[in-house]
Amino acid sequence: MDGELPAPEPPKPVPPLLPFDDPWQLRTRSCNFEGAVPAGEVVSLNHIRDMQGQRNLMFVREGTKFGCSPGMIDGFKKYLSNLAYLIDQEGERYDMDFEWTSPLSNRGQRFFRLNGLKKEQAMATFLYASLLRQLAHQCIQDLLGLSPGSAAVPLSSDPAAAAVATAVGYLRQAAGVYEHLAEVMLPPLFTSMNGDRPAEILARCNTAMSQLSLAEAQALTAFRAQHKGTSPGVVASLHAGAAELYEKAAKSIRDYIGECYKKETCYGKKAGFVLLCWQLMVCMCCIVQQPEGSNPGSYAGCKCLPCCLVNHAGAHDTLR
Repeated sequence: MDGELPAPEPPKPVPPLLPFDDPWQLRTRSCNFEGAVPAGEVVSLNHIRDMQGQRNLMFVREGTKFGCSPGMIDGFKKYLSNLAYLIDQEGERYDMDFEWTSPLSNRGQRFFRLNGLKKEQAMATFLYASLLRQLAHQCIQDLLGLSPGSAAVPLSSDPAAAAVATAVGYLRQAAGVYEHLAEVMLPPLFTSMNGDRPAEILARCNTAMSQLSLAEAQALTAFRAQHKGTSPGVVASLHAGAAELYEKAAKSIRDYIGECYKKETCYGKKAGFVLLCWQLMVCMCCIVQQPEGSNPGSYAGCKCLPCCLVNHAGAHDTLR
């Protein structure tokens, strides 16, 4: 009928994972392996050229937002494998410099200069873990029809179950890589990292990222259980487990920021935004326990400090 207002669009589904893609926003500048590493009988010229090409293709990125795809995993693995072989043959090579930004230090536009192949290995491994985590988030965006060109899938369907299982797998792999960084790769580098350093190659930050990834995997497990008709008691237990893991991650980052303040480290005072992001994630348990009929994903039902800040400032979609 003429004059009738169009029907309002249905509200977009709320992702079960809050947006926090800073770890995936790492950037680096190209480097010249061919000019720095002499080709010989052990490390061939082709090996060096392959490494340089892999790094420039997979790691050197322009702009401020970066896409991801499962096909990138093999490229990352090949570079890391070739880099590990080069380290075995050449050693640390402190004469080689690599430049990386540090989004977790709130320095996404400034490049740190890191000397040595093992620091390059640590930063590249961190970005690989972040790729896995970002792929999980991408799976859920596609599932809910929130990615450009995607259509929402019924959450009780088999394709939805497969998408969630894939995302959980990515998150658990990411947690394992972050944990390997924190416990194996980074501690030996500590004494050679003086002064201002990217947060991405600090063991405590990687511990927190590992805990965060495990929490997200648990949150997705609860999300899937909720939509396939699992009993409320089991769903509540799964959400409680996710909340506990989120709190562990939040504690790790709180301890890290406290140490930075105590040492008057300049990047520490820039990292407070990370704490607030992760505190918001802890509120997942509050979101799912809101009364029936309330808008799922709104923070109105939660009275904890981070949610009150969101309600007051309307920063849910712009906090970064």
